[in-house]
Parts: sequence; structure tokens; C-alpha cells
Amino acid sequence: YTVKIPLKEPTSQLENSREVAVKRCLLMERRLSLHPELKGQYIQFMNDYERLNHMELIQGNEQRRSTTDVCYLPHHPVLTSDSLTTKVRVVFDACAKTSSGKSLNDIQLVDLTVQSDIFTIITRFRMYQYVLSADIEKMYRGIRIDPPQTNLQKIIWRKEPSQPLQEYKLKT
Repeated sequence: YTVKIPLKEPTSQLENSREVAVKRCLLMERRLSLHPELKGQYIQFMNDYERLNHMELIQGNEQRRSTTDVCYLPHHPVLTSDSLTTKVRVVFDACAKTSSGKSLNDIQLVDLTVQSDIFTIITRFRMYQYVLSADIEKMYRGIRIDPPQTNLQKIIWRKEPSQPLQEYKLKT
């Protein structure tokens, strides 16, 4: 399933976001170096993300080609100690401001929610003797972003500080 990110403003409003993403990546690296176990889990998450084809390494030629309509998202770990499936997950920060003072979230069109309110959901849930429950881990990663818009979801990442910074584009 492929969708376009609905936008209310042109992507040219974003201007430079790479600088902030690089700074936050380097800061996160320093923090992870103090916690080797967390660093290992973070690297594993990112390796899985790439292996599952949710993100793709951008080759050198493509990096130089795409200089406009690009947004780099900073990312960081979030610990969920009570989770049974994943203790560490990565959050891609679409709220991070670019040099124009706008973020990717700022230029997205936000519409009404399509799901029912919680009262209606609970009432409907209690109407039947049997209910079905499912774990929807990774459900949203099955929804792909329209390929031309993957430039709006780029990240800076490397496994080790001795390696050069690399650019990836998120595909989900």
C-alpha cells in the first residue's frame, strides 16, 4: 500500500534541515557510547529497519542530486521497559525545526480522525460475548510512502563513530 504525504504548504518552505539532523545524530552517538547495551539495541533496530526494506541507503550520486524538497529527520531511542516485544524503538522527529523555522509536521495537512471516539469503541467492544485482539506491532511500516516523497524522510546514521555519516531515506 502506497500513500502520499498530504501537504498544505510547498516543501520549499522547509529549507535546510541537514545541519540539525547531523548535530542531533552526533549528540545521540555520544549518549549511546555511555550505554553499550542501549547502543547495541539501537543498532539492531536500525539493522532490522534496513533489512525489512523500511529504509534504504542513499548512494553518493543520488545524495548530490537531491538538494531541494528534502527534509532530514533527527532520530533518537525511546525505552519501553514494560514492552514484551521491543524494549527500544526509534523515533523519527518530524517536529524538528529547519532553518526556516518550519518542520515537516508544520507543512503537513492534518485532517479529522477517521476512527471513532473511545466511548463508541468501548461500547461496541462490550456488546459481544467474544472479541478479537491482535498485536499490531509494525503495522504502519507496511504502508509505503510515494517514492518521490521519500526525500522528505531522510535520516543521517552510522553504526560506529569511526565510519562516515551516511544518508538513508525512510520508505514507510
